[in-house]
Amino acid sequence: MKFSQLKKLARLILGIVTLIATIWFFASGITPPGLAGEVLRHNQQNDIDASPLFYSEVEHMDQLEARARQLLKR
Repeated sequence: MKFSQLKKLARLILGIVTLIATIWFFASGITPPGLAGEVLRHNQQNDIDASPLFYSEVEHMDQLEARARQLLKR
């Protein structure tokens, strides 16, 4: 194997390990320190599912989707 191939393989393995570690961290229930952790702990303690907030606060989403479809048709 060439050095460039080994470097690419090492980057791929590092990326996969990082992705798995990130998924494990958030799936384990451990919350990060600081303000982000406080928000997550508050949501967990009060059974708040905040995920819909990320999808519902986009104004004019139908127009954005229509424009995206037009761009994809080109």
